[in-house]
Amino acid sequence: MINLTFSTLIMFISTIPEFIALVMCAINFRKKRYLHYLYMFATWFFLWLGNLLLAIGYLTLNLVVYKVGLLVTIPLTFFIMLLVDSISRESIEPFKLSIVMIVSTLAFAFGLEKNVVALNVSKLGEVGPIVVGRFNYALAASFLVSSVLWFYYFLVLYLKSPKNLRKIASINLLGAIIGGPLAGLVYASGIVWYLPGTDYFLIAIGALLTTYSFSKEPKLGYILPFKVSRLLLIDIESGLPLFSHTWDNSGLVDSYLFSGAIHGITNILNESLHKGLVKEIRLEEASLIIKASEEKDYPVAFVLITNKTSAILSQSLDLLEKNITRTIPKEKIEEITINQSSNLESYIESAFPYVVSYT
Repeated sequence: MINLTFSTLIMFISTIPEFIALVMCAINFRKKRYLHYLYMFATWFFLWLGNLLLAIGYLTLNLVVYKVGLLVTIPLTFFIMLLVDSISRESIEPFKLSIVMIVSTLAFAFGLEKNVVALNVSKLGEVGPIVVGRFNYALAASFLVSSVLWFYYFLVLYLKSPKNLRKIASINLLGAIIGGPLAGLVYASGIVWYLPGTDYFLIAIGALLTTYSFSKEPKLGYILPFKVSRLLLIDIESGLPLFSHTWDNSGLVDSYLFSGAIHGITNILNESLHKGLVKEIRLEEASLIIKASEEKDYPVAFVLITNKTSAILSQSLDLLEKNITRTIPKEKIEEITINQSSNLESYIESAFPYVVSYT
């Protein structure tokens, strides 16, 4: 029996923007191996596959297929959590993980019970499967957690975005509103009893807007984890600054004064402790990542000023050091930093393409 209804069409139509978002994430991750693209891909994959199975189950009135589709969508909450944590912190927050695991486990457990899906006649007279019993409440709780995470973190991202990224951040926030609170309102208000699948359609639109935003501006993924202020190249022997690049000039002191202070501190510690060069200095509200050239006869240190340290920042600083020391002869480094600073800008852009500028 083919159950071709308006709700069935909505469910199948929902898979289109989900699949587009899925493909966009795959392309983005292939170009730039950013972790949030991978988590976004996994999120939309389970959304698309689950919604496709729900649509097939609704079309054929197959309760087993419909139930499997619901079970497939449960990992959405887990990957939404991984997504928001990847764009806001270095590691997974234990409390958040506990909440997600509890609601997801309950949803799976209740979903394995018998008679949790039944046929129903909607307010519009359409026949189709619905969720009943404890499974329905567990799915609602899981959906609520994912909606809150999606909306809250993208709202914070919008509020902290610089002016040059505010427009694309607003599109991203719109996607979070449509896929989160609005879809939740449609579910809670009972609209889904009239038009089953409307909530999944809104989530699909939200997913597409979110994916478009991060595809258009990958830097959205690096607004919350850290805020980089300045990069300095310092002559190790003299302590003089050779080059300075600024992403955020608020609260920064003169580069000559700063480089002199760094030179003095590192020399005192090295001579007192004899434990090698300083690699990192942490303050209450800032951190300095210091990378000296691995070439012993290349007397240049690279200093990155940021509010929080991060593995990706350290890796990028290492990459910058290698690129410069391998391509610019030591006897020409000072000449290039003074007369051809645009050349160094290209090195910095290559090593730190994700860092957000607030200037």
